[in-house]
Amino acid sequence: MKERRSLCLILVCVLLFSGCSLLDREETEKIPTYTFGQEGNYDVIRFDNVTVKIDLGYLQDKERNYAAYQVESAVPAVKAYLKDRAPKDVTLALRAGDGPTMVYEGQADIYFAQNRTTPYTSLITQVMMGVDGVPDWLREGVGAYVADTHKESLLNTQAHLIECLKTYVEQEEAERAEDSEAPQEAAYYDIDTLARVLKKNGAYDTASQLGDMTEQIAAIGYPEEAYNFRGAYCVYAGSFVKYLEANYGHDAVMAAYDGTEFSEAFGVSFEKARKSWFEAL
Repeated sequence: MKERRSLCLILVCVLLFSGCSLLDREETEKIPTYTFGQEGNYDVIRFDNVTVKIDLGYLQDKERNYAAYQVESAVPAVKAYLKDRAPKDVTLALRAGDGPTMVYEGQADIYFAQNRTTPYTSLITQVMMGVDGVPDWLREGVGAYVADTHKESLLNTQAHLIECLKTYVEQEEAERAEDSEAPQEAAYYDIDTLARVLKKNGAYDTASQLGDMTEQIAAIGYPEEAYNFRGAYCVYAGSFVKYLEANYGHDAVMAAYDGTEFSEAFGVSFEKARKSWFEAL
């Protein structure tokens, strides 16, 4: 159980993603061409202390370039958040076939990268900081928070299947289109906005309790609902970490990540801080 709880489970299912069609972002941004080396059965590229390994023959050139671009842009954002904290080496292994994306100490095994739904910034953050012994809410929350500061929207990664979020975005986009005849750039929906939508709709209330995510997902049993629960959990956890950063400071969050008891790191109990954050939404 301890080993299981040290893993970051990202529940992904073939039935969910084999038909998942996202906007081709190459239409809205230029993706550079990268040169990969070959090591054993992998295409390999490195950015500082982050190594990307892709199963040979798994991704087309444009998808390999997209993955490399996402990683290269994420690394500086993660290191900026770490400040003086020494980053750990990271290996991102992009795997062919089906499976749940898992985060271990030093590595993340990633599936379905060709669908462009991989939360690269969040994964890099977690592995670079270390995952062993860190509570789910804190590990996932810091990853989601850093992704948010990097403008890597959870709507494109962890939370894009949640119905109330999709409906909200559709309504917002329709209103923006009515207000202006000029072409509009895609809006960015920050993590607090997403958390407020979830709260307003009463969606995944148990996720807002920020308990043991792995056990809760395992108890759900239905892949799509488990995936949506995890997306909601990440939204709530990231918003909570953002609240902690704003109200108690970065050093307090880092102390908690390193194992300091919550009440000692923040000067308040976990439940009192969680209730204050949720009311503030």
